Amino acid sequence: MNRYLVRAQRARALADQVPYAAEALLLFAQVSERQALGAADYGDLAAQAPDTWATRIRAELNPPQAPADRADNECPRCGELPQLGLLRPQGDGDALNLACSVCRTEWPFPRTTCPACGDTEHLEFYRSGHLPHLQTLVCTACKTYLHILEPIKELACVPEADEIAAQALDAWALEQGYQKLTPNLAGV
Repeated sequence: MNRYLVRAQRARALADQVPYAAEALLLFAQVSERQALGAADYGDLAAQAPDTWATRIRAELNPPQAPADRADNECPRCGELPQLGLLRPQGDGDALNLACSVCRTEWPFPRTTCPACGDTEHLEFYRSGHLPHLQTLVCTACKTYLHILEPIKELACVPEADEIAAQALDAWALEQGYQKLTPNLAGV
């Protein structure tokens, strides 16, 4: 199945499970369905979405090239910042991969390092009972946060859809004074 249709299907399933994020998930599903068809016009959805979403959708279909001097927290393919983190099985444990906010490329990143500022001493992790395969990494040094997903705990996980479902954790982090490293397509 086309990756955009898989995203749409997961977003619709999550909208039923996580009603507080249903509006954003259904918008994401509609955008993903249009991407599956190769649509170039998203005009009627623009009124429902944040200002930057159309630019990001177009960039996802045709990502830029990464500069040669990119930082470790920037995508090796297009140079953009990560949208989320993923814990992938490696050896006897899990390794952290960051996932690009634009082209969805994954690259390894140290688990004990803030993906925003590089700090290694002021990281904290929080979870919600509603989404046990998702945790939120906050850096108390730079006041930035990023969601980290564990797909092995939820086999139906589609990272960019599941990350949108984490709006309760987004609300909590924002209330605590943290800023998201990169807002998702729902604008959070």
